[in-house]
Amino acid sequence: MAPLVFYGDKMSVKVTREFKQLVNISIAAGKFILLHPQYELIRLP
Repeated sequence: MAPLVFYGDKMSVKVTREFKQLVNISIAAGKFILLHPQYELIRLP
């Protein structure tokens, strides 16, 4: 895992292929949840 680098009040993260995939998967899951709220797995109890 790439180290985090802090510059005062800012943070820098080295973007790797795995990090990009994680972001894409997270966005896709969020879009699915927004587009398909009728699925029982998505509904909150």
